[in-house]
Amino acid sequence: DDQSIYSWRGAEIKNILGFEQKFKNAQIIRLETNYRSTPNILGAANSLIRHNQGRLGKDLRTATNSNAGEPVYVLTLPSDWDEVRIIADTIMRRGGGVPYSDFAVLIRAGSLSRLFEEEFTSRGIPYKLVGATKFYDRAEIRDAIAYLRLLVYPFDDMSFTRIIGKPRRGFGPSAIAKFRAHGTNLMDGLRAAQLSGKQGAAATEFLSAFDFDWAGMHPMDAARTILEKSGYINYWRTSKDTDAGERLDNIRELITNVIAKYDTLPDFLEHAALMTADDNDNDATPVIDAVSIMTIHAAKGLEFNTVFLPAWEDGIFPNDMAIDGGGLEEERRLAYVAITRARRRAIISNAMSRMVFGSRQYNSPSRFITEMDNHFLDFQGGGPRNIRTSTAPRPSYTARRPTPQSTAPKSVVGRLVSHADMGRGVVIEDAGNILTVAFRTRGIKKVARDYLEFVD
Repeated sequence: DDQSIYSWRGAEIKNILGFEQKFKNAQIIRLETNYRSTPNILGAANSLIRHNQGRLGKDLRTATNSNAGEPVYVLTLPSDWDEVRIIADTIMRRGGGVPYSDFAVLIRAGSLSRLFEEEFTSRGIPYKLVGATKFYDRAEIRDAIAYLRLLVYPFDDMSFTRIIGKPRRGFGPSAIAKFRAHGTNLMDGLRAAQLSGKQGAAATEFLSAFDFDWAGMHPMDAARTILEKSGYINYWRTSKDTDAGERLDNIRELITNVIAKYDTLPDFLEHAALMTADDNDNDATPVIDAVSIMTIHAAKGLEFNTVFLPAWEDGIFPNDMAIDGGGLEEERRLAYVAITRARRRAIISNAMSRMVFGSRQYNSPSRFITEMDNHFLDFQGGGPRNIRTSTAPRPSYTARRPTPQSTAPKSVVGRLVSHADMGRGVVIEDAGNILTVAFRTRGIKKVARDYLEFVD
């Protein structure tokens, strides 16, 4: 009953809870011995699931006589990018002989995978996305990138053939062969083909979509312009496909959260080429030793030595629908499943700010963190300096809460600060623990006060 997480597939926990009433002679046998996780991991999971009212009730206990093991680590980071980098750092610091397959990143929603895909690719960390398609492999993302490539590189015939029929414009293989005969590339051939009727109108509309000064625009605006003018956005807006809304969200994510970070479209396209390079090699050997990235639902029944549990924030986990719609108990069961996938160490993290569709969103740490018994937790606000990835026994441990911060100045607006990655800047807004800083080379950013050094 504590692992009933599929109500959206029609599974009803009331069938379990009401079994004794329906079958009077039934006897309940509780299987409470766990052969996977350490006592600290089980203790944290047990203390969380006890907050559910709808359960028969049981406490898992380890089958071994080993020590308590490492605590469940809880990290609070300034941003989603910091969270991803910290997890990548921890994996990179793994001890000798520790395979990548010992690690798993379990996410509440598939939309959280993209940052990990990008960071792991840039760091050379092999990974596999289980039960889902990689962000840059999704058809709508490849289509959007093809539109952008054709905008920047009109001679790119591969991109032309990919998107000339999305949406449909009445150009089949014979028409494309005609374009090829009329020009050195398909774009020039389309211009020179002198089509008439419906094909002529479609050609004019298609070519006009690319007729704007994209180089003088911000890459995000240029991307939005070509995808709107070409009819590609509307193609999905009017689609009857059940996943059309999700595809639109992915395109929006690409524009507002990815392309927006780049100074020019060619810079982004270079990045996109790196993200898809391995996928273009059809003869590539499947990666066996790799970090697993998957949703918690997909992880049920699996186990890993080290499990990362990112984005434990109210609004994400538990999600807004559960908070507003009475689904907290199933979300709590999902959290219980997530923690108990770990054999030796579980690392929960939350970000103080997260980029969602181009807007910075501020969430509170998940209520599930506060519901767990502190005895089993180790709060580390600054990162994973003490998190180990070897399997050697850990010394005895005393749980602790974060050390209270000293009282901050009333206002630090105008102060000069320095950040390890972003360099120097000036504070332009003081919101307590979060400062808005105008950096000389990185623009305006919101940063946790603890990550800044005052230099004036």
